[in-house]
Amino acid sequence: MSELRTKAFTCLNDLIFGETVSKVTETKIKFNSGEQISDQSLMGTLRRQLKASGVEADPVELVSIYMEWKRGIEDGLKEEKEQAEASPFTVAVDLDTEKEMVLISDGLIPTAHSPISIRKLFAKTPHIPARLEYNPLGEVNQGFVEESGTRVLVANSYVRPLWMGKCEEAEVTIPEVFKKLIWHVIPDKAPRDYFFDWINKSLTARAYTFLVLCGEKGIGKGLIQQMIFALHGAKNAIEGKQSTLSTQFNAQLEDCRLIWFDEARIARDDVNNLKRILNDYVAIEKKGVDAKHTRVFFSAVISNNDVSDNYLEHDDRRFAPLELTTEPWIKAADTEWFNEFINALRPESRELAQLGAWILKNGRKASIKPQEPYTGAKFKEIVEASLARWQEAVVEVLRDEDLCNKLHDGGTRDYFTYRDMKRVVGLVAARDKTESTMRFPKSAKFTDFIRNHRDPETGLPVAFTDKYGKVFKLSEIEHAESEETAEELGVYDL
Repeated sequence: MSELRTKAFTCLNDLIFGETVSKVTETKIKFNSGEQISDQSLMGTLRRQLKASGVEADPVELVSIYMEWKRGIEDGLKEEKEQAEASPFTVAVDLDTEKEMVLISDGLIPTAHSPISIRKLFAKTPHIPARLEYNPLGEVNQGFVEESGTRVLVANSYVRPLWMGKCEEAEVTIPEVFKKLIWHVIPDKAPRDYFFDWINKSLTARAYTFLVLCGEKGIGKGLIQQMIFALHGAKNAIEGKQSTLSTQFNAQLEDCRLIWFDEARIARDDVNNLKRILNDYVAIEKKGVDAKHTRVFFSAVISNNDVSDNYLEHDDRRFAPLELTTEPWIKAADTEWFNEFINALRPESRELAQLGAWILKNGRKASIKPQEPYTGAKFKEIVEASLARWQEAVVEVLRDEDLCNKLHDGGTRDYFTYRDMKRVVGLVAARDKTESTMRFPKSAKFTDFIRNHRDPETGLPVAFTDKYGKVFKLSEIEHAESEETAEELGVYDL
């Protein structure tokens, strides 16, 4: 293939990328979307783009190349139509969504969403009313039922990944092409074990924690995404939108197995909503349509580059931030590896089936409970970074011996009060010149923080409050040898 022909074909394919051709005429190319484009317009755009890239083409030769490309598109359409007409298809139309799906002749098992226009291609094929239920767990009683006197087909619209059908014959191992990537991105065993356990649950049931991959750019998070998408199947994995996390419109949560939120932020105001969408039933709300309580099957990944993109509190149990490498992936890989990786991601590849078989057999860890979060060093780092400035100041005061003496009025008493802390935090703000940005909260909010905050390293409270508003540091009541001693101090939550 000549260089000009190669560049022209590439350019033409890019020009119609994302559109599905429905018909080719003598002067136009038509798409399923209803749009159409003339040969003259396509040729003009092709000439301009080639010229912009420094390629001068003979007009006659360019017309010949264009017509060859167009005949290839037309031949492809004819071949698809011949294959479809030779197959015993039925077309089911979902009564709820009007979504159409091609089914095999027995009318029970969906194959896949048709890549070309169903209405045109299957115009003479029987269309039957159906209830298409997306259920990766296979909990759909498929068959025909009577609804208001109409015979309706109930079918499962989930299409499992191709590699799952090859598991029995696949060698149970992690191919080197995948192992090299995973061990680079997640070098430590504990978070890597959690990663495999999470993937196993997302493939076989559902993972009830957000897998948080927070790490520097270029370490390989995007390649991990491609691998996870391949494992779940292209039709079951989608790119998440930030609006799904922060607004009420969440239609994309429906009918999918894996959602990857890239460059997403976990904001303080979004945390409760994030926890809700991990429930088995979610109110799916679409624009202009009333919310519908729907069963969902997705597991979700949040990927970002900085701890400041995340907000977590010490008791959050729906997030699992893993410790990742800081080394760029480009230093660990070469062109040969990238070529192997691309081939290994193909749905029918042997390597993908081997990885999937290994995860299904060995990925689940008995020590990790179904809804258990991962609270390693990255979790603690994010919790610390999520503290408000006044909370950081309170923690600093409690850790600093000199500042604590100021709290305790020079050591004359073993407790301090809200007013004591407010006064000393004011000294810290004056020292750091942050008085204008630090607002100390009211007493109730301060008391709630003291009662609930835990030291990220030990998991223990940093202080306790009694029913009179007195605050005791942990070290000041460590001498308590029994619950009775604690009760005498009037300390809560010991």
